[in-house]
Amino acid sequence: MEHYIQIIIMLAPGFIAKEISRLLGYIQTQSNTLEQALGYFLYSIFTVIPTACMIAVFGYDIRNLPLGILDIVVYMMTIVISGCIIGACWALYFKQYIQKLANWITVRRFGYIYVQEKTLIDSNLMDGNEHFIEVIRNGSRIALGKFEGITFKDDESYVIKVNSHPVYDEWLENTRWEEHFQHKCMYIDATHNIEIVEYYFPEGFFSKSFDIKKVATSMEME
Repeated sequence: MEHYIQIIIMLAPGFIAKEISRLLGYIQTQSNTLEQALGYFLYSIFTVIPTACMIAVFGYDIRNLPLGILDIVVYMMTIVISGCIIGACWALYFKQYIQKLANWITVRRFGYIYVQEKTLIDSNLMDGNEHFIEVIRNGSRIALGKFEGITFKDDESYVIKVNSHPVYDEWLENTRWEEHFQHKCMYIDATHNIEIVEYYFPEGFFSKSFDIKKVATSMEME
């Protein structure tokens, strides 16, 4: 029993860090129990530094820690806080820089970006920018509008949220406005026979005050 408690204490900071990272958008494919444990352990290693710094700030001697009830509460608080800090930093900063470096290397070496932990869809659409997309299944349009999120239930299925509006169909299909909605790229999910087409769009397109006629007029004047 004592060994189980030690393992839990050792992996708890990593578990907190990984969950915070996941909540902030760091999506990974499913992993087995061993991979999860190794992931928690790796995160726990990175939480050692902020944990030690916070404990030192509270005036404790790291080489000789007291084990009073209040002291244990302080330790637990520092573990939770350090786990949150590491998880947030990884999801919001470190992961992006490492991914950019990896993409740069693979493009230089192989000529393309290799996507392993994420899908091409979420790695491109979930970048903090606005995206105007069309979702097509079996050759028929099922959604057209602003991409607002994607939820993965497992490795094989996902749900996409699209903020659609009837006027989008009219603008996209009208040849008068086609220059404002140029084709950008397409993502093909061969497993579910789904195509996601992304389009360029005018600045301020998703604002309530947007008027396509004013945009067209201003471009003609230029």
